Amino acid sequence: MSPLWTAAVRDAAVIGAGPVGLFTLFALGQAGLDAVVVDALDVPGRQCAALYPEKPIYDIPGRPSVTAGTLVADLVGQAAPYDPLYLLGRRAIGLRQEEEQFRIALSDGSEVGARAVVVAAGAGAFVPNRPRSPILRPSRGPAFSMRWTTPRGFAAGWW
Repeated sequence: MSPLWTAAVRDAAVIGAGPVGLFTLFALGQAGLDAVVVDALDVPGRQCAALYPEKPIYDIPGRPSVTAGTLVADLVGQAAPYDPLYLLGRRAIGLRQEEEQFRIALSDGSEVGARAVVVAAGAGAFVPNRPRSPILRPSRGPAFSMRWTTPRGFAAGWW
């Protein structure tokens, strides 16, 4: 049985929707290329969105300071006019070349085709390290969280 196709073949596929991957979508759009981006997280931005959206970043050219969340929103907005396809919440698990295109196998059993592939994955698929202790399980209710998107969440005294 053949895998499900998620979309028509695009000019380029970007693996990784962090800041570099998001800027790559913009650059591909500027060049007149249709792009798709694949990321394991269900939101664009990678660690900026998942770990520290309110953290200031000081090493972005032309920006003395910007929060991670604002940077991600700006990069998504910058690429928006070029209508990239976002395939979020699934990992790229395989890559093969067939004639003049690449097929990227995704963790949900689907595939996406592209004529070029850009890997902007940094350290790879970002997933939280789950605690092994039965005392610290997410099923313990609101007293336990795998992540906080604001400093207030941590300061709220979850312990």
